[in-house]
This record gives sequence, structure tokens and C-alpha cells, in this order.
Amino acid sequence: MDRLTARWSSARWLPLGLIVVAAVGDALTPIGYTWVPLIAAACVLAGVLMSFRGAAWTGAFALVVTVLLDWRVGIFYGGTGWVEEVTVLLAVLIGLDVHWMLARRDRRLAAAWSVAGALQRAVLPTPPTQVGPLRVAARYEAADAEARIGGDAYAIQDTPFGIRILIGDIRGKGIGAVSITTTLIGAFRDRSPYIQPGGTC
Repeated sequence: MDRLTARWSSARWLPLGLIVVAAVGDALTPIGYTWVPLIAAACVLAGVLMSFRGAAWTGAFALVVTVLLDWRVGIFYGGTGWVEEVTVLLAVLIGLDVHWMLARRDRRLAAAWSVAGALQRAVLPTPPTQVGPLRVAARYEAADAEARIGGDAYAIQDTPFGIRILIGDIRGKGIGAVSITTTLIGAFRDRSPYIQPGGTC
């Protein structure tokens, strides 16, 4: 939802535009034709594109427009008028419920990303900026923007036999890859001080 409105900032005005178009179309067409379904669709769309308050105000505006359109053609008190007004009211409620579900999903996803990011930082902490004579800089960025936990591994350590550097990529993603990465980096840090040139301990 936020990504959509961030990419197309004018998209949040689409529901209001549809309501205006429906009102004009209903006013210009014969009485037997109705554009109220378009108003109802705009109310549901408002729940996706707008904030909760914006969707609620758009729904109120849609109800007022529907009542005025029915009043204009004299069906406000008739069965058709009640059907149209109830339809728009239900669309407003559905739009607000859709917004609430999307907002709850976004909160859960943000919490999961936060935990994943913390886990990734714990496994791959930022290395020191200076190791012996070397200046060090590292940055982790997952290939998939949505995947905060990957299988990349890197570490640097100064030993009596020289500076050891580990750069690797564990196959796979998720907790399994993190477990292997943790084991790999742990073994690298534990054994590096004892590995002499030539690979002997």
C-alpha cells in the first residue's frame, strides 16, 4: 500500500476521481442508468490507496453523493434508492476492513523484517575499520530486497601469522543458511590464530 502510493503519489486521489466521474455520468445519463456501482468500487479502492481517515472521509463523501443522486431522480425513498445506499455503505465498510487488514499485515511484516535484520547483524557484525595495516569496509545487501536473512559470510581477523579474511556464500536462505553461516564464522574465528602458513595447525 505505502509502496504503491509512494511510487504514484497521485494514485490516492483515484477513488475521489472515480466518485466525481460517477456523479457526472449519473447526472448526464437517463434515469434508468446508474453509476452507483462505480462509486461503490471507489470506496473499496480507497481502503487500499488511502489512510484510514482518508478512506473514511471518502466513504462519507460517497454516501452523500449517492443520496443526492437518488434524491435528484426521486428514488431516495424507493426500494432502488435504499439498495444503492446500502450497497455504497457496505462498500465503505469493506474498504475500511481491507485497509485494516493491509495495515495489520504491514505491521507484522515490518516486525519480521526487524527481527531478521537484527539476526543478520548478530551473525555478520560490522568489522572494525582498521585491522593491522588494512583499512576495512563492509556492507551487506541481500540480492532480494525482501530477504533480510541470507547465506553470505564475511569475517576478518588478525593472527600471529597474518591477517585472515573469509568471504563466502552459503547456498540457500533463511534460518538454515544462518545456522551454517554462524558455524562457519565461528570456526574461522576459533581456528584462525592457530593456522600457520601452509595450512597446518
